[in-house]
Amino acid sequence: MVAKTPRVLRPYTIFVGNIVGEKDFVRVTSMAEVKYVSVAYINESRSLGMTGAKDSKGILITIDMNDFKADKEYVEEEFFDNPDNQFTIRIGDNIIFNKKEYEIESVNKYESLNGISIMEVRAQ
Repeated sequence: MVAKTPRVLRPYTIFVGNIVGEKDFVRVTSMAEVKYVSVAYINESRSLGMTGAKDSKGILITIDMNDFKADKEYVEEEFFDNPDNQFTIRIGDNIIFNKKEYEIESVNKYESLNGISIMEVRAQ
């Protein structure tokens, strides 16, 4: 059985916007489009992780990678090649939370010995 964090601690939904090129899915500013996906059962905080420092402009999103709900399949960035059916979370892409758009600045993944897999996403 895979370990999961309680959903009561993750009541929010975000939209992740993957920036894709017109044909080759490479980030291109002139021909880029954004493909959005809804991701549910996440936590949002104004503090910046372990330090607990507050950031009035940015947000910290925490995702239990063993227990979230999305409209598309999550893949690591290096395997992201079908934005109509897949999504990834990477630096430079967008997050919409509470009707505000943020740009992803960092993505950190943590794995525990008991199987919990957490992704922390900082965006501003």
